Amino acid sequence: MIFFWDIDGTLMHCGAAGTRALERAFAELFGTEGALADVRVGRAMDCVLLDRVFAEHGLDAARRSDLEAAFARHLVQILEGDATKRVLPGVRRLLELAAGAGHINALLTSNLESGARIKLESVGLYTDADGAPVFQAGGFGDSHREKYLAAAAALAEIAEKTGVSTSPREVVILGDGLYDLETAQRLGCRAVAVGTGWTPVEELKAAGPDFFFEDLSDAETVFEKIVYTK
Repeated sequence: MIFFWDIDGTLMHCGAAGTRALERAFAELFGTEGALADVRVGRAMDCVLLDRVFAEHGLDAARRSDLEAAFARHLVQILEGDATKRVLPGVRRLLELAAGAGHINALLTSNLESGARIKLESVGLYTDADGAPVFQAGGFGDSHREKYLAAAAALAEIAEKTGVSTSPREVVILGDGLYDLETAQRLGCRAVAVGTGWTPVEELKAAGPDFFFEDLSDAETVFEKIVYTK
């Protein structure tokens, strides 16, 4: 079984660190203050978000690599000074249970891959105590314009690495947002909604996930329900 994890609001909390880092990067490179203020941020992969900001302000999109480098630098600085960033309840244990039972933990996020790595490193979730990667693959927001496309690419990566194709119902997508649930349902995967993010619980439940948990604090029960419910 493959466990695809969203980051913000599912694995961890770090507030609006990513948005703040992007705004600082745009201000540094282009002198554009509040670059994201009038741009819709939610339910969009980061590459789409960046395209919107460049277009909204008439900026030179050829400098995207410079922007991403500045973003990464600012994100590190912001997270280093953030005493409130944290791993969410039950996450470490559920990751351990999944890996210990031979399942694959992977990322599925709208974040740029660099941003995902920096966030996870900041709370000790990128590698384990032995320095091994916690996540064996990932779908990111660098070039895939929809989350289901990022998931499909990550599944292909996993199949190439393992030599095994996984049926959709053996794939679990855990997330705190409607975009995560829509992605799972589009791909025919199991959708696990967790109420630790910003989406109202009533909206998550109404979207019809296979499972809903207020949080993942009872990791053993969560694991058993996901793995052994057919």
